Amino acid sequence: MHAKPAASTMVVQKIRAWLTPYVKSVTLAKKSAGSIFYFLCSDILTYRIYYHSFLRPLIHILGMVFAKMLKVPTKKKIVSGGFDMLKRILLITILGLGLVGCAALGPSSPSQPQEVIVKVEASKPAKVDVKPGDFVAKSMEVPNQEGHLSQLSFISRDKAFVKIFSGLSVSDVTRLWNDLCVLENNTSIRDVNLFINSPGGDAFSGLALADQIERAQRKGFRITAHASGIVASAAVPVFAVCNVRLAAPGTIFMVHEAALWKWPGRETASDIRSQNELMHLLRERYIGKLATNSNLNKEKWEQLENKTTWFSAEKAKEWGLVDKIE
Repeated sequence: MHAKPAASTMVVQKIRAWLTPYVKSVTLAKKSAGSIFYFLCSDILTYRIYYHSFLRPLIHILGMVFAKMLKVPTKKKIVSGGFDMLKRILLITILGLGLVGCAALGPSSPSQPQEVIVKVEASKPAKVDVKPGDFVAKSMEVPNQEGHLSQLSFISRDKAFVKIFSGLSVSDVTRLWNDLCVLENNTSIRDVNLFINSPGGDAFSGLALADQIERAQRKGFRITAHASGIVASAAVPVFAVCNVRLAAPGTIFMVHEAALWKWPGRETASDIRSQNELMHLLRERYIGKLATNSNLNKEKWEQLENKTTWFSAEKAKEWGLVDKIE
């Protein structure tokens, strides 16, 4: 007599008989070197599960299905099929990771504006005991940093220094006006040192510079002129109107009649009379500045101006045009 097999054994035998055609296909797929999914699903998982379990055929079927989905090559294309398989696996892995990452990221929300508060507080002034004979260097803070002196000017301690040189023009008038406005509105400096080394230039610009200096004097500025090299023509009244007039020993001065430069063209008698009136106004203002700020009267300066007159710093001091030679 033969013993009747157990019910579980009969179930396994029936499943194996039913899956025999599929197992043959799986065996063919297993022989393919590129069947990575088959190896994962069939061999690895099978050996981790009980070998005689009825799940083994199902695992073989899964391996076959994955092999067909990925188009596992036959024996004739084992080498190339393996590389294609790797490419597909990498592509699927990258796409899967990308989808998971996109799903994990929520909708971006706009960042909230950040407010930065800067609090500036003045520190307590330090108490310093100053003894007689100690040297104290003064410093100054400009409260309004928007005001800037011109390129030819600077501040040192409690004094401002302005330079006027070369031929006078409207640019010199503009720079001096800018510097005086900055000093008046943004600082407490009222002591200005003016360096002059100029052969003259535009008569209107020279007289305008003299007017700017006189206007600053009425507002409390003290202008000290430092002459060097040459001070001639339109630069002489600029030097003459300053509060203190210092000249280097070798400084040369010169005064002469104003000249009118005209472009060649047609002129009428009325044009000539108008130009004569202009020259007369310029001469009156020029002589007036010199006579008011020297020991010579108007008539003497007119005589000196009728011809080109050169004179030294010593002669200028004698005539009251220079206060000190240094």
